[in-house]
Amino acid sequence: MGKRKNVENASWETESEKCFNSDSRVTEIVKYVLSNFDKKTKRNKTYQLIERRKKGFNSILAVASIEMAKKYYSEFKNQISENSEVEKLKIALIYSSQSKTISNSGIIDENPEDTQELDESSLIFLKKAIKDYNQMHSTSFDTSSDRFQNYYKDVSKRVKNQEIDILIVVNMFLTGFDAPTLNTLWVDKKLRLHGLLQAFSRTNRILNNVKSFGNIVCFRNLETEVNKSLELYGGEDGITSAILPNFDEQYYGYTNSSGDKIDGYKDIINKLLLDFPVDVDIKGEDRQTEFIKLFNKALRKKNILDSCTEFQGKEILSERDWQNYRSKYLRFAPGPRGPNGDEVSTSENNSNTAFEIELLKSVEVNYDYIKRLVNSYKNGDIIDKDDFLKNIYLAIDSSPSLSVKKPLIVDFIRTSGDHNLQNFAEKKKIKKLNEIISELDIFPEQTYYFVESVFENGYVPTHGQGITKVLKNPLFSGDREKKKSKVVEEIDKFHDIYHDVVKNNFRDLYNPKDFMNPSNLS
Repeated sequence: MGKRKNVENASWETESEKCFNSDSRVTEIVKYVLSNFDKKTKRNKTYQLIERRKKGFNSILAVASIEMAKKYYSEFKNQISENSEVEKLKIALIYSSQSKTISNSGIIDENPEDTQELDESSLIFLKKAIKDYNQMHSTSFDTSSDRFQNYYKDVSKRVKNQEIDILIVVNMFLTGFDAPTLNTLWVDKKLRLHGLLQAFSRTNRILNNVKSFGNIVCFRNLETEVNKSLELYGGEDGITSAILPNFDEQYYGYTNSSGDKIDGYKDIINKLLLDFPVDVDIKGEDRQTEFIKLFNKALRKKNILDSCTEFQGKEILSERDWQNYRSKYLRFAPGPRGPNGDEVSTSENNSNTAFEIELLKSVEVNYDYIKRLVNSYKNGDIIDKDDFLKNIYLAIDSSPSLSVKKPLIVDFIRTSGDHNLQNFAEKKKIKKLNEIISELDIFPEQTYYFVESVFENGYVPTHGQGITKVLKNPLFSGDREKKKSKVVEEIDKFHDIYHDVVKNNFRDLYNPKDFMNPSNLS
C-alpha cells in the first residue's frame, strides 16, 4: 500500500451509542470541523490543476445513520448562519433507502437511485436539503427516481470540481469514488475490514506537492479496526506503509522498526538554527549543499505538520525566519552556486529539490499581501522605511513566483510617482509587451489577441493558430521553430510577471503610435 494518510483520533469517543447520537456531541464536532476545516483542507495553499489555479481541497463527512446525517446537516447550517466569522462553506447531503446496508466483510453497498422506501421524515428532510442545493447551484433536482439519480451525478461532479466543501453521507461515495481535490474524510461511524479501507481510500489520490497525503479525522476510536484491516489486507508492513507517524513522532522524532532514529521536526529545525544561523550567509559549495539537504527535510516535515491542529504555536521559526531560509534556498537551488553565480551541477541535489521547490510555491507569500505593503509604503504610512523595505524584499526573495516580479516592484518603489502598484503595472505592461513585439519582430495586433488568451487560460500554448498568427512569414522551417520557441519563452516570462498583477484587456491596447518601430505594423 503506497498511499499515506494522516489518521487522527479526535476526543469524543465514548462507549454509549446514546452519547454518540447526542445533540451536544454533534454540536461540538461541527464546531471542531468548522474551526479546523481550513487547516485540514489547506485552504491557504494554491496549486495548478488542469490549467486552472485551485485553492485548498474539500472533504466528506461519513456518519452512522440517516438520523445522524440529518442532525449534522442541520447543525452545520445553524452554526454557519449564526457565526459571521465562520466561512460560508458549501454543505451538501445525500442518502438513500439503502443507507443501512453493510455486508459482513464491512463493504458498503448502496444504490444511489432508490429513495422511495425512505420513511416520511427522512424523505421530507432530504427534499429540503436538495432544495437548499438547488438554490445554491441553480439546479432543479428532487427525490423522484430519475431526478435523484441526476442529483447523485451532479453531486459527484461538483465534489470533483471542488464546488462542495463538505459532503455529508451515510454510505454513499465511500467506495469507488475518486476526486483529486478530496483530501479529508471526517468519520463518525463504525467501519471495519475492507469497508474501512475502501472508505479511507477516498482521500488517497495523491495529487501533487500540496496533497502529498490524505487526512482521516475519526470521532470514534477506530484504531483496533484500522490495525486489523491493514494487517489483513496490507501484509506485514501494511500499517507502517499506509499510516503516517502521529504528531508527537513527526514533531519529536521516533525509532522505526529497524531500530533507526528518525529525526522529528524539532530536531531538524534546531540543527538548521545551529548549523546555519538565520542571519549568517552560507558560503562554499559544500555548505550550500548541506543546507539544501537539511532544508529539504524541514520543508517535507512542515508540509505534514501543517495539517495538524497540535502544530499551532510550535513552529519554532517565525515567519520572517522562514522567509529568510526560503530566500537562501531559492538562491542555491536546484544546485549550489559558484563564486560567479554559476550553477554547480550535482545530480543528487537536483533530484532532491524538485519536490521542495513546489512545496515552496504552495506556501509562498501572497501577492495581494505584498501589494498592500508596497502601497502603504508609497502612501507614506510607514515610519521606519528602511527596515520596512528590507522586510518586503526578503518576503519577495522567499517566494518563487514573486521573485520574478521583483524588478517591477523595485522599480515602482524607487522611481514611480504613482502611488498605486496596479496602475503602475498597467502602464509597464504596455511598454514591456511592445518591447517584446519590437525586439522579436512579430505582428502587434495578433500578439495582443494571443497574450490575452494566455492570461485568460493561464498558460502559453506551443501549438495551434494562436502562436502561428503571431509569427511573420516567410521563415524557413528551422528558423521558424527557433523563432516560435523564443516567442513562447518571452511571453511566458511576461505572463509570470504580470498575470496576477494586471487586467486581461490586451486587445484594447492596440495602437500603432505606441510602437518604437513603425515597420512592425507592416
